[in-house]
Amino acid sequence: MIIILVILAFIADLYKDNLSSNTVQYPYLQFLLSTLFIAAVLGIISLILYFQTKTSQSFLIHPAWDKMNIVVLVVFFLSVVIFISLVMFTPLASAVEHSRWILYIILYYFLFLANVLTLSIVHKNNKSLGNQQKIRSSFVWTLLILLLVIFFIPGL
Repeated sequence: MIIILVILAFIADLYKDNLSSNTVQYPYLQFLLSTLFIAAVLGIISLILYFQTKTSQSFLIHPAWDKMNIVVLVVFFLSVVIFISLVMFTPLASAVEHSRWILYIILYYFLFLANVLTLSIVHKNNKSLGNQQKIRSSFVWTLLILLLVIFFIPGL
């Protein structure tokens, strides 16, 4: 699964120049491709979590999962602060310009955190659901929330 993420990043980096010129002719192409990319990455992350539930009987059972939404939220905000600090005070921005794969790794990390945060919220609120159903619903909720935040809120 990790190899698929690497291949996806390579393909996105390979075709970035060709697609940027086509988005002027087809304005919804960028929205569609971004949505497909985010859905593919979240789907692969959810598959990794899904396979973890198949191999481990104790996944999502530990009592720490009841408090995991607060822990993941703190880790998420600390990661955002560290990322902004790295961009502002180190040459990370110029490194990303030359090596775009760094951007994809950072994007994968934040999408993973968003998915685990949503999974922990779903787990806390819906204890009656099975683990596989929790992972499926966290995938859908994460995708819907990210699409809303990325594409629709900036237009307000």
